Amino acid sequence: MTTAIRFHFGEMIGSLLFRGTFVFLSDATPIMVILYEIIFEAEVLFHHSNLKIPLRLEKILNLLIVTPRMHGIHHSLVKGKTDSNYSSILSIWDRLHKTARLQFTNRDPVIGVPSYSDQKELSAAYLLKLPFTKIRDWASPVNKSKEFTSFSNKGND
Repeated sequence: MTTAIRFHFGEMIGSLLFRGTFVFLSDATPIMVILYEIIFEAEVLFHHSNLKIPLRLEKILNLLIVTPRMHGIHHSLVKGKTDSNYSSILSIWDRLHKTARLQFTNRDPVIGVPSYSDQKELSAAYLLKLPFTKIRDWASPVNKSKEFTSFSNKGND
């Protein structure tokens, strides 16, 4: 769950300015903003957690919300899978924008970025300066294993 709360300070400032402007322009009440923030933060912590949900239950939950496996695909080592499952709370947005990928088994997706897998580079100091450096090529290995199978396949749970 710590992944959900590790943001770059620049991202936090930009997000605060954007959200603050939206709250001001939408005339949202303080209680509406607090309620939204509680729901948003709870869902982000949930889908970044390591909870193991039975596949049958996860299929049902994915009809409404983003689950850990669904969002895990977004963090996959395989570039084509990373470009999916962007939703934060409601999974409907990925369905509407055709970015939903609901293909997985009971195994967790392998997550990370292949070109940033050197443990020595994953220090707090390096990660803070990373947004200001040149982005490396993805360098994704060819996924010959069947890491994910169809979400609708029987026998995966």
